[in-house]
Amino acid sequence: MPPPLRGAAERQAVSEQQLDTHCWLWLVADPERIRRDVVEMLVAEGTDVYISAATAWEIVIKHALGELSLPIPPAEYIPSRMAALGHLSLPIEQRHSLQVAGLPPHHNDPLDRTLVAQAQGDRSSRCFVRTRTSHHELA
Repeated sequence: MPPPLRGAAERQAVSEQQLDTHCWLWLVADPERIRRDVVEMLVAEGTDVYISAATAWEIVIKHALGELSLPIPPAEYIPSRMAALGHLSLPIEQRHSLQVAGLPPHHNDPLDRTLVAQAQGDRSSRCFVRTRTSHHELA
């Protein structure tokens, strides 16, 4: 289960969601790219949305390579958008790294594999994983 990073004593999350990099960027900058019912679920009261350190890492890499344009540097963009939306940070722990070894070879990208391992290791969260053709929700 993701760590209780905010308000854990005040309320219990009804839903905990972990977004992959593309889904989070779309939610922040172009929510029309995501199905309306998914956006409504992500912004609903009682939903905690977690953004992995792997997502921040991928954004920084893509920005540095010129593959992602942002209005401000990633070091400002990511925390400011997370704060504005009330999203929570999900650290990469050793157990997540070790869980990667047991994953089937569906995802070759090490950051995607980390996101899947986090979602599997933290059974209460879900991860929206982008593939070449569609999104798959992993419970």
